[in-house]
Amino acid sequence: MIPSDQPRQAAVSVVDNGGGEVLCVWNKRYGGWSLPGGMVEDGETPLQAQERELREETGLRTRFAKLVFCGAHGIKAAPGKERPGRASIVNVFLVDPLGEPQMIEEGCPVEWLAVDDFVRRSPFGELYGWLLPRILTVPRAPVVVGWKCSRAPACSWQDRSAHFERVEGAWCPECKQGQVTLLYAGEV
Repeated sequence: MIPSDQPRQAAVSVVDNGGGEVLCVWNKRYGGWSLPGGMVEDGETPLQAQERELREETGLRTRFAKLVFCGAHGIKAAPGKERPGRASIVNVFLVDPLGEPQMIEEGCPVEWLAVDDFVRRSPFGELYGWLLPRILTVPRAPVVVGWKCSRAPACSWQDRSAHFERVEGAWCPECKQGQVTLLYAGEV
């Protein structure tokens, strides 16, 4: 939670498809493409804001989010376009999402855009042009989502519960021949 006497903050999600494109949302307020995100509300952490904004703007849920930048965005409002209460700090998260993106708000389509194209078409292009090449090269650790039998696919046992009380190397509770091993996101 951010104290009320601190500068206003925003949280945005970088979702890439591994093919040089990022997920973008049309921002009616600024008349251009932006990354899914918005203001951190009172009583909310930046991570909670990231999760909420991604869901509200794209329908995606957050499987994993890594904070990759937190700082002043350095973007000056155009003369006459200053907005009271506008965020001066941005928290940028590299996100592994769940689901398929979709347009949630009328007039705010969701698109995959090549990074260079997005930077040219975004009112925040100055920031993202500097930031995205650095973010998209951040190594990503595999995301553990549960347990599986080492004999997969011969044994189809999996435990995707949030409880990680199993011991890696123990015998599979179903086939009693394979060993319990970690199940990573994207594995079947």
